[in-house]
Amino acid sequence: MLALALVIYASSFVLNLPVLTMYRFGIYFVSFMIGYLFFSNENIQQLPARYAPWLMSAAIVCGLGYVWLYHGQNFTSDAILQSLPTNLYLWLMVLAILGTYRKYFNTPTPFSIWVDSHKFETSLGFVNFIFAIFHFSYIQKRKMVFFI
Repeated sequence: MLALALVIYASSFVLNLPVLTMYRFGIYFVSFMIGYLFFSNENIQQLPARYAPWLMSAAIVCGLGYVWLYHGQNFTSDAILQSLPTNLYLWLMVLAILGTYRKYFNTPTPFSIWVDSHKFETSLGFVNFIFAIFHFSYIQKRKMVFFI
């Protein structure tokens, strides 16, 4: 799992906007795909939970090192966003947060048991339908024209 930090690092060089350098579409896409891999497999989710204290300690140390290295600099510059310490800190903190919450905060509560026991798919679909009706009636009432 720690080797994926190199994948995140490599993706920081891909699909970057020339003017707004803080938007990193390469990192967004790769992180989304890794998140799909992470949340689709129960065994992969157990791995960061097993090492949660170590991951959180390493992430805090990397965070302190990140602050020490880049204090007072423009943190949206290419040099910082495409550096290995930045991406290592990012990935360690993501794993530490996921592992810590999985290990210590993944407990059932009365509210979560109640939500799990009820079906909300139909009611949420109804809410979306009502929202769409009011939204389009508002647009029609205001005579707003949108060109696509």
